[in-house]
Amino acid sequence: MIDRNEFNANFQYFDKEAVAEIIDLFIREHPGRFETLQRNLEEKDFDRLFQNAHSLKGTLSNFMDPVSLELVREFERRAKERSEEGISELFSKVRTSTTELVQDLELIRKELNT
Repeated sequence: MIDRNEFNANFQYFDKEAVAEIIDLFIREHPGRFETLQRNLEEKDFDRLFQNAHSLKGTLSNFMDPVSLELVREFERRAKERSEEGISELFSKVRTSTTELVQDLELIRKELNT
């Protein structure tokens, strides 16, 4: 869940159109990111899994969602360590949490239009 105060502080110097564009980009890219991560997991390509998890972590840091960010940090760490134990379950938690983030962002996006 987004910390709205932190989110607003993070984007306070952006105009509404820029914030909307950042949100739209994340929402559009979300399914593809997770398809890629799923493929990396299935192929046990831990180098790419780490790179893609790291990229997701960077993107998530903009949205002030501490739960998703902490989950993806752990996921990234396990990918870096090539730790297969529990990584699929953690991936599922990351996907669920970021899907909830998308829903929060969709609400914010609507608010920007009013």
